[in-house]
Parts: sequence; C-alpha cells; structure tokens
Amino acid sequence: MTENVHHVSGLFYILAFIAMFYMAYNLRRLFTVNIGRAEDYRPLSFSAQIYNALSFGAGQRKVFSKRFTYASIMHFFMGWGFLELLFATTVDFFTARGWLLEYLPGFDTPWFAFINDTGGAMLIAGCVMALARRHGNKPERLPQNNFKGRGNFLGDSGILFFLIFLCIGGFIAEAARLGIQQPETAHYSWLGYTISKMGSLEFWAMVHNTAWWSHAIASLLFISILPMTKMFHAIAVVANVAMTNREKRGLLRPMHVAKMMEDPEADIENMSLGASKVKDFTWKQLLDSVACTECARCSTVCPATNTGKTLSPMKIITDIRTQLYAETLGMGKTDDLVGNVITEDELWACTTCGACMEECPVLIEHVPTITDMRRYLVLSEGKPPTQASESLEKTMNNGNPWGFQQNDRTKWAEDAGIKLPTLAEKKEVDILYWVGCAGSYDPRNQKIATDLIKILEHSGVNYAVLGKEETCTGDSARRLGDEYLFETLAQKNIDTMGQYKFKRV
Repeated sequence: MTENVHHVSGLFYILAFIAMFYMAYNLRRLFTVNIGRAEDYRPLSFSAQIYNALSFGAGQRKVFSKRFTYASIMHFFMGWGFLELLFATTVDFFTARGWLLEYLPGFDTPWFAFINDTGGAMLIAGCVMALARRHGNKPERLPQNNFKGRGNFLGDSGILFFLIFLCIGGFIAEAARLGIQQPETAHYSWLGYTISKMGSLEFWAMVHNTAWWSHAIASLLFISILPMTKMFHAIAVVANVAMTNREKRGLLRPMHVAKMMEDPEADIENMSLGASKVKDFTWKQLLDSVACTECARCSTVCPATNTGKTLSPMKIITDIRTQLYAETLGMGKTDDLVGNVITEDELWACTTCGACMEECPVLIEHVPTITDMRRYLVLSEGKPPTQASESLEKTMNNGNPWGFQQNDRTKWAEDAGIKLPTLAEKKEVDILYWVGCAGSYDPRNQKIATDLIKILEHSGVNYAVLGKEETCTGDSARRLGDEYLFETLAQKNIDTMGQYKFKRV
C-alpha cells in the first residue's frame, strides 16, 4: 500500500489558518520594542545581519560553551532537533499539497525519513535533559519558573512537557501509518517503525485517524501559542542577534548633555537624562530584554552576584521585559523601573566588567543598559553612590579621581630621574604616550610607566607625553553615570591634543 492513508481535509487548513492568524496576533510582543527610542549610532549592513542570524541565531554559535557543557549538549539536541522537525514539517506540507515539487528533490527518500526520526528523538532527549536539570540538580542561578513564568505561558517546564507530548504524538501517528502501509523502507523511520511493531494492522487502522488528528491539533495549538511561551525566544533571539553590531557591543550611547542643556528650546525642568522608564531605552535595548532566554549564564559569571551583592544581570534584563509587557500589553501594574522594580543597590553593584555580555549566548548588552539607569540616578536625580561622590568631585576639580594636584602628574618621572619629552616642547612626534591617572599617581602603575619610557628611549622611538596638560579621560565618571563630567573631560583632552601633531596614541 503506497498511497497515503489519511487525506488532509479542508477542516485542517481552516484550523491551520486560525492558528497562524492567532500566532501572528501574538507576535505583537516582538513589536512592543517600538515604544523605545531610535538607535542610530550603530548601523549594521544587511550581510552582517544575515550572518548574525544564521551563525548566532540558527547556528547557536555562542550557546556551546565549555563552562556549561551539560546545557550546551542539551540545547544542541533541542535546537537542532526542533529545526529539523520544522524543516521536515514544512517539506511534508508542500509535498502533500503538490507545491514546489520541482524544488524539493531527494526529500521523499528513506534517508530523509531517518533524519526526521532522529530529529524527533533529539528533541525529546533535549527536553528530558532540560527537565532533569530543572527538577534534579538545578543550578543555583537558574530561575524557578517551572509551570508559570513572568510573561511566559506554561512556564519553563510546562513547554518542555508540551514538546515531548508533541513529539510522541507525531511518532504514534507515524507508527500508525507505517503499521497500515508496511512499506519496504519502513525501517528507515526507525523510531516510528519500532513503535509500529507494538500493534497489529487492525489496531493501527483503528487508531490512525485519532492519532493523526490529535497530533495535528496539538501542532496547531503549539503554533498558535508559541509567542506566549518560552519558545518565543526562538524568534526573538534571531531578531536580536541579527540587529546586534558585534564590533560595537558594549558601546555606551553618547548623550551630548552639554548640547542638550544649551538648547534654548529644551524643557530643562522636565528633561529626563538617562533611563528610568521603558520608553527611555532604545528599541534595541528593549529587544535585548524580549530575547532573554533566562539561561542565567550572565548571573553565573557575574563577580558582583558571586560575591553576595544584590545584582543579578539576568534579573535586570527580565525586569525590563516585564515592565515592557505591562505597559504595552496591559499585563500588570506599571511603575518607574529605577527605585521601584530595580533598586539602586542593584545598579551600583555592577562593576561594568562585561563578563555578562561575554557569556550571553544571545548577544544581550547588559552594561550599556545598566549605565543608562545610572545616568538617570546621577544626572536626573542627583544621586550618585555615596562612596563615589567624593571621587567624582575630585575628578572634576583635580583631573583625577584621587584628588592629587595637576602639577604632580609628572612627579613620578622626576623621582625616577627621567626627563620626559612633552608635546608642548616637540610639537610633532610619531607616538603620543598617554600615561593616564593610574600611571601618573599610583605607585604600582608608575613602575609600568617608568619601564615603558625606558623601552621607548632604548628603541629610539620619537615620542612625547602631554605631561601637565593631560587630564583624566573621564571613563570612570562615565561608567558611574556622570556623562556630563565625562564629556567635559573628553572635550578638554580633545582640545589639548588638537594643538599638536602625532601619528598614534
């Protein structure tokens, strides 16, 4: 018996249309990010977007990590198993309708059936591994959202059980078909074939229609609710990595505070500097939050989290997502993020080391988001952390965070018996050596600066320093949220350096 046992009825296509329509409606979650501000400082070419989507999205390039071996293997089975079944289902749909057959050569073969069964087995294995990880030896940082989660229907474990049920239903429907048709190549569908041997021809003929429709309805239900479940990340992640400029990850957004303050039309009284509300973030920062899979890798490697601080980078991102859904989809009460949903202690605990970003498999940028909220606290609320207030004041008054005198910037060289060539004297050099605050004032770093000067001298390099004209870069002030101080210091250094000629710094 070679012809299909079950002919797809019109009812299935009606239900499929309803399911696709409902899925499209629920995909509005992805477009909630439009509430955010425009982001125009990190353009990305179309070819780079395609590469990111295929490599980091579909290819899961950063999912595989030696640090998280079990989770990497687990997601390999789940991810590639799901993609294979998605591809196979699409091919079967077109084949059943007789569409694009000339473009689908070689898929109606025993080997394709073997690959399909292997993909289903991989997905089941991955889901079982995930359930064992959540209900057995659960990592400390992994959130406990087993059957309900913030903004996720069915939670983490619920969707895993649903996927297992879906796969088993598919194998039973396949077993029924093989049990009735009994084709010579049935053994290539190795899992369905094994199940088919457990029943007689009469049994499979009796259950085939029920098995097929049960699996079909479950599949359509999965499609319709996908955007509301944890599986939504399969869509959101691809969008997020596609729009991420990997060469500029972690780049802090320029604010041009001075220009904003000097604008005669600016509403100074009601101006919000930094980010406190969802709409204050860029759409890309909001897309980061939507794409978060809550894998907790960021929190696992965070030094602040691991030393008992209140910060969890994952919580920061998911708090923004929860607030985004609350404001755009009416899924809860809305408050300002900073000071309510996200505490000041959480924000100030961040060291801005970037370990979270380095580990994130979906290229989320935690540090710029945290820094934007710090900017709000410092620039809009005037509330820098207590321990940093004095440092910021000294940086503003003395050009370094320790409050040493500007005239002492070259004292380290004088104490070492080194006569530093300055640009004020030479006007033009090949190399401008930027000593920095640490090299100028910190005893440990002064030794490094001294040794480097000796190397430059011995090598005959034409170099010079700014000397007493050099001032703090303002990087520490910027990471503490004082963007205005950073811009002031940066512009001062730019003006100073613009007076001279050099090839490299």
